[in-house]
Amino acid sequence: MPKRFLEVGALVIASLLLTGCAPGKRPFLMVQMCLSNQQGVEEFISELKSVASEEKLELIDNSRNAQQELKQLGSADGERPDGSRLIDIRLTRKDGMGLGAINVGLPGYQVAVGFAEGSSLPEAQQFANRTLVRFRTHWLVAPVPDGAGAQAMAGCR
Repeated sequence: MPKRFLEVGALVIASLLLTGCAPGKRPFLMVQMCLSNQQGVEEFISELKSVASEEKLELIDNSRNAQQELKQLGSADGERPDGSRLIDIRLTRKDGMGLGAINVGLPGYQVAVGFAEGSSLPEAQQFANRTLVRFRTHWLVAPVPDGAGAQAMAGCR
């Protein structure tokens, strides 16, 4: 398995840790999604904005900063070869509950999403369930096994 795909899990975890959840705590749930094309990326970002508004979560879009940092480091993800937009977005509540979405290290129009529990795992699980129902109406969503990172999804560019 290529190293860069394993790094995606670590990047999602790092992204979630920045949301304020307990230090060193992994997301309780990780999924990966196929957004299909640039329109899917824009729809995904719009959906994240709607989720943030409806769930009263702060939306933190670090995508441009992350892309600039990756360019400075000479990473291929700084200039995505297929022209797709780099995604590094978090939705968070003060207690750390929320999600992080990132596509660094994944090909094309794929994104990994990790859910953080904050102070209440049952409440976070309900949030994740509501959010995943929304995502599944638009995109292919696949679970990321515990202890693994996101990998290239078959049939998704």
